[in-house]
Amino acid sequence: MHFVKDATYLERYKLAVTFEDGQRRVVDLERHLEGEIFEPLRDIDYFQSFRVDPDLDTIAWDNGADISPNFLYDIGVSSTDQSALFTKSKSGVKLFTDFRQRLIIDRYDPILVKMRQPKLDRLHSENSEDVFTWNVFRSLRQIDPNVWFPRLFEQCFGYQFQVPVQEFAMELWPSLSPPKTLPWIEGKSEIDVRIETESFVWFIEAKLKSDVSPKVTHNRNRDQILRNLDVGSCYAKPRDFYFALLILDRTYTPHGLALLEDYAKHPDKVLNGLPHRSNQLANIKGIGQFTWFDIAAILAKSAVNPDEQHFATNLLNWLKQNGVTW
Repeated sequence: MHFVKDATYLERYKLAVTFEDGQRRVVDLERHLEGEIFEPLRDIDYFQSFRVDPDLDTIAWDNGADISPNFLYDIGVSSTDQSALFTKSKSGVKLFTDFRQRLIIDRYDPILVKMRQPKLDRLHSENSEDVFTWNVFRSLRQIDPNVWFPRLFEQCFGYQFQVPVQEFAMELWPSLSPPKTLPWIEGKSEIDVRIETESFVWFIEAKLKSDVSPKVTHNRNRDQILRNLDVGSCYAKPRDFYFALLILDRTYTPHGLALLEDYAKHPDKVLNGLPHRSNQLANIKGIGQFTWFDIAAILAKSAVNPDEQHFATNLLNWLKQNGVTW
């Protein structure tokens, strides 16, 4: 029989728990907070209000929830074996052994198995923009787009766009071919987020702590934004096409923001950059940008029923734990 001597909060639903035998184990409770009494613990702030109850010899909360110390011991990972959780790069970035530790929704979706290895490798980093993209947009799929989408669109482009929910489709990382008129060989483009209806298409290029590529492999004069505009407007026709850059802040994506603002103010530069499409770009209706903070602020006001609030709360707590507050 084990009992808890001490416990400290680490991150998300992880605690460092010290037991009577001197063992200090890292316990991740995220997958174990099921049932009515544990539901309040999914609120990160409330989860952190735990205490070590001297009568129960384990951790407990004011709502009456407590967890068997034997169970905590069994699921815990020795804090001396940090390799079981993550390693660190030369620059000090955490690289998680199991990238699914970073996912809060659809952890075992088949699409993850089919990903290219370089992309899977990037999912292990604590700075992975793909992890942010997955958690945010997979969670948004669980919430009525008629509520959050017009607000997000207005934040990005300056006016609301009403979307009938029955027409709405959102996909992460679809792979699209370049226009056939492109005068050089170019592989398929992987679009971070594609949102579409029968009347419009919106591409989102997601960045976290990285910048836009100033050139693509086969053409030094073709940057990542031009490539998105080219592929997107071709894919969308005859529908309206919109493009947006999703960033953390200007500090990490200065070049991308400068390019974006230049193209938005001077459409002729888009035309000059895509001469093979000079008479086929009229469907580009908007070029804009927004931040992960904007998404959090909008999400906080968008969940209208208990099921949606569950997904929204989980995501907002995760964003908060990863430095995105609103």
